[in-house]
Amino acid sequence: MPAKLRGQRVFGGGLKLSYCAEICYDACMGLDENILWLQDFHRRFEIDVKELHRRESIWAACQKCPDGWCCGRNSYISLKRRSNPFIVDDWYLMLEHVRTRFTPAEKKQLAKNVISQRSACIFLFQNRCRVYASRPWGSRMHPYAINFAENIFAFPVGKIALPTCPSLATAFGLKTDEKLVQMPQVIDRAEALVLVKLHKHKPIWLLDASCYVQEYTERGVGRKITGVELEQLLILARLAGGEYGELLRLYLEVALGLRADARLVPLGEPTG
Repeated sequence: MPAKLRGQRVFGGGLKLSYCAEICYDACMGLDENILWLQDFHRRFEIDVKELHRRESIWAACQKCPDGWCCGRNSYISLKRRSNPFIVDDWYLMLEHVRTRFTPAEKKQLAKNVISQRSACIFLFQNRCRVYASRPWGSRMHPYAINFAENIFAFPVGKIALPTCPSLATAFGLKTDEKLVQMPQVIDRAEALVLVKLHKHKPIWLLDASCYVQEYTERGVGRKITGVELEQLLILARLAGGEYGELLRLYLEVALGLRADARLVPLGEPTG
């Protein structure tokens, strides 16, 4: 159903976004080439992740994550960092997941997570990701991907911090509060996987994300976020959130830097 939204709002920095009458958001964004590319990018990456899990038994613990540690601390910044060239596309995929798959009760819990202003990802419900199939690439890389390609974004070159999760600390010969940043030596390769020599540990297989980083970088250099795209994303946030849509839209404005701050009101209070 098309969204009938009228009026105009002014956001931080002087950016004006108009809500046009009868905008059908899926016609505007659903077929966007960047989103289609990103979905295929995720699909290809997950194929390599599955092969890594098959080859390296230590990562089996990540398939039954006990506490959502990475999502609570390491990867959520990718949804707020303005240097992420695909931040709008990442948010689109997650919001569409919310719109089509979340129950009213889950949308209410999402609103509670937003209001709590917690540091953990708002999509983390009882230590489980509720948008797992649509999560951004930054959330897919932890804790077993390493990159050797130069890039203009925030991907370390040749370095990996292990373990990212305290649950794996003893397996790496470390204390639960220790994390060792290393530049491991590659001793073998198998397509997208690399066998590396680590400190205090036997050789271990990692996923070499270098080709993905290169592709992400090359495509991201020319990625320009337009006002129209931001407008469409904010409309989707309102639709996806249901009765909490205005709260979700306000949160997104802050996350994308369109507002310096905002008052996120408790449930039951008006959000207009």
